[in-house]
Amino acid sequence: MPKILLILLLLASFAGNAQVATFDVVMAGHTIGSVKVLPQDDGARLRKRIEAEFSVPFYSGSFVAENQFSEGTLHSSLTEQTVNGKRREQTVTTRLASQHYRFDLSEKADRYRKWEVAAPIAHTITGLYYQEPTQVQAVYSEKFGAMCRIRKLGNGSYSVELPNGKESVYSYEHGHCVRVVTELAGVKLSIVRKQRPL
Repeated sequence: MPKILLILLLLASFAGNAQVATFDVVMAGHTIGSVKVLPQDDGARLRKRIEAEFSVPFYSGSFVAENQFSEGTLHSSLTEQTVNGKRREQTVTTRLASQHYRFDLSEKADRYRKWEVAAPIAHTITGLYYQEPTQVQAVYSEKFGAMCRIRKLGNGSYSVELPNGKESVYSYEHGHCVRVVTELAGVKLSIVRKQRPL
């Protein structure tokens, strides 16, 4: 009987670690959406994925970002944003060789929609929802196809400078992301974890 109890406790602890982390998207004191941080898939390629939905009058949409890592470095990433039922933007990053990637902004038809990134990518913006960047100097923005500098603010908070000149602040408790302050369409919003880590 004690062996069965031990096995059940181990299974429960693994199930607890594999739960989806959910966040509320809050703007001007009102919840306008949600973000789901799916459990890491530790198969042959480590997968990290976030899914977001939001809705305000005359404007609703979703955002998905998925990363695949192999041996500690980014293998590929995909982001997709829809607004009012139509795909607005899709980006794909693909590793061509060690420390060499191609970025493709699929919604642009001109010659500026593709470029190459010559940098090692071990950390991404999506990854900030999974782990506190205690020793990380820069993360890759899958949406912008560029590296972004991280600055430690203290008290478990970090500022990420985005290529569009805006800044997002990520806050952590016990190594878990609990709050992100960022902008959507020029308006400040907070992404707040529903269940705080113990």
